[in-house]
Amino acid sequence: MKKFSKWQVSYLKIPNEVSFGPCNLGLSKEEIVKRAKWSLEVVKGAHLEDRGTFELSLGEMQKVVLASVLSLKPKVLVLDEPSVFLN
Repeated sequence: MKKFSKWQVSYLKIPNEVSFGPCNLGLSKEEIVKRAKWSLEVVKGAHLEDRGTFELSLGEMQKVVLASVLSLKPKVLVLDEPSVFLN
């Protein structure tokens, strides 16, 4: 994750942003939606689902970026100051 998470966002809608990675894994639509919802819940960002990515504070954006990574279900996750900017 980059220092400024807004540089890491590609989509205008949160669900599209969080499901980008799983879409590229060739997963079923059901699994993609399941992972996106799960990862947003893990970072306590489910309430952000209906908002645009550029409407978010830096802390909220950080949650979305972290949810995007978690939706890939990596075996190892190396984090350096993951709570920076979180509100």
